[in-house]
Parts: sequence; C-alpha cells; structure tokens
Amino acid sequence: MILAQGRKRLYWELSKVSQSGVTGATGAAITVSDPQVDEIARAAVLAIDAEPDALFGVDLTYDRNGIPNPTEINIGRFFTTHLFFTELGVNMPYIFVKLALSETLPEIPQRLNPAEPGMVWIRGIDFEPVLVSMSDIESQREDLARRRQKLRA
Repeated sequence: MILAQGRKRLYWELSKVSQSGVTGATGAAITVSDPQVDEIARAAVLAIDAEPDALFGVDLTYDRNGIPNPTEINIGRFFTTHLFFTELGVNMPYIFVKLALSETLPEIPQRLNPAEPGMVWIRGIDFEPVLVSMSDIESQREDLARRRQKLRA
C-alpha cells in the first residue's frame, strides 16, 4: 500500500429527488481514521487480488451491529471528491502519476489516513466545493443557536 485515506459521507447531494434518498453524489464528507474500516477495506481488496497493484476505492456501509461492510470496490479510477484530499495536502493523483512514470515519490510521512481528521468537504450543484473543519461547523451552529435564543427573548 502506498497511501490510503478514509472519509465518511455525511449526506447525499440531492437526496430529496430520489425515492431511496441515495443519489450517488456525496453532498458532504468528513475525513476519518478508523482502524476497523481500514482493516475491512484492506481485506476486501485482498479478497479480489492477492497482490494488488492498482488504485482501489472501497465503499462501505454499516450494518445493524455497527460493522462496516463493503458494498463496492472501484478499481483504476479516483472518486469524485479526490480534490478534497488534495486540498488537505494528500495529492493522490500526483502520487499515482509519479508511480506510473517510475519517478521518485514525494515524501509520504504517514501512509494511512494522513489528512487531518474532522475536515469536511461540502459540495453541491452550482457552487464551488467548500473545505471547513467540523469544529468550525459546530461553532457556527452554536452561534446560530445563541442568535435565535436572543430573538426569542
């Protein structure tokens, strides 16, 4: 393994236009580091290829017991939010090209979940993606709650 980063979908974009609520387009995702997710994703890749030598993206969903289960493995392509990780300093496409050209890789001090945890990538229709920390989101929620409380007083 050269590099891996976990992310958790917070919601589906345009979920209200789909009967199931699933659209296939992530509206917001947060960087995560979960050893159980890492191990299950790794095991899923190794179950289909004992000696993987490609780009793999493993989607998982949690069951009733809180266990992440693989739902699909995407091979040979980056997912739509790869810019999310690049903006956090984890430029996977650049590293992939360096590997393909047998060039020297940039230093990768942490190969498993190197992006700062708790960073949120918000995407949608007709606006540029926004990168913000979950702590900033929580701070804004608290500020909004205080403002609403003042209006009620």
